[in-house]
Amino acid sequence: MIFGWRIRSRRAFPLLPSWDGQDTTSPITVAYGSVPPPGGTPVYSTNLADLHAGGRIVFRPVAGPRILVESGSRIIVEPGGYTDTELQTWLFNMAIASVCHHRGRPPLHGAVVDIGGRAVVLAGNSGNGKSTTTWAMLQRGHRLMSDDLAVIDPDTMMVRPAFSSVKLWTAAAPGLSFDPRLQSLSHKDKFFVPVPDRFQAAPLPLGLVIALQKDPGISRPSVHRVPPTIAAAQLQSHVLGRRIGVALDGARTAFNLTVAIARAVPFFVLHRPDDMNSLGDICATIEKLTETAAQESGPWAPDRLPLLP
Repeated sequence: MIFGWRIRSRRAFPLLPSWDGQDTTSPITVAYGSVPPPGGTPVYSTNLADLHAGGRIVFRPVAGPRILVESGSRIIVEPGGYTDTELQTWLFNMAIASVCHHRGRPPLHGAVVDIGGRAVVLAGNSGNGKSTTTWAMLQRGHRLMSDDLAVIDPDTMMVRPAFSSVKLWTAAAPGLSFDPRLQSLSHKDKFFVPVPDRFQAAPLPLGLVIALQKDPGISRPSVHRVPPTIAAAQLQSHVLGRRIGVALDGARTAFNLTVAIARAVPFFVLHRPDDMNSLGDICATIEKLTETAAQESGPWAPDRLPLLP
């Protein structure tokens, strides 16, 4: 399962947790075969995907399988010589993000770490150090909930876990032994690193959102608080697959989610040096922000959160 949803597939996904029998929604079925053409002219297209009438989405990555996502409950993958981990890489990124949009749970592009019983989302564009920072947080005793996607219930502000592994570039963890069988893609020096003993399998309340931003011009991390009205707008840029959301419903669901998050919890931008030696300071800053946010008297009082230097 992923995000609490059951997945049915004749190919196993060993890095995903087993279904716990509690999901009452329709399962997500992954089938393998020829991807049928949806027919007609796409209502929306990007360089990697076409959205057709009825919410059917065809993904066509340059070096991966064509994938069809239908109505948030069925995924068809064209056959090919892909390993289990390569298949997981293709399926549980943009394809599962589109399922989330279909199911009314637009995902944030961010890792999720359990810090003291609160889910902390580390958002940011690719290359800003989400996975590297997440790995460093795990070394400090915190627990993983999700490596690259954050699915949040807008009504309860509960965050659902994904899978118990982190994708790391080999340069991000010098000295770590990587399993060659867990290479995410054959042309990338990036590997899944399982951490089952450091996985938080149950949903947790959202504590705060921190957007990581790499800044080569600084030597120490710095942080600033974003006011809720501005946070709602900035959070829109961290919705993964937001173009799909625009095509599906004009991005109303994503808009409502980001407004709810901005009203409920603090949102910070953390400027980080482009230096592995700064990871300790970055982690300490994240811990301090989480500690301060936890001192709030209630979920609807984010404006009283003091700014930290």
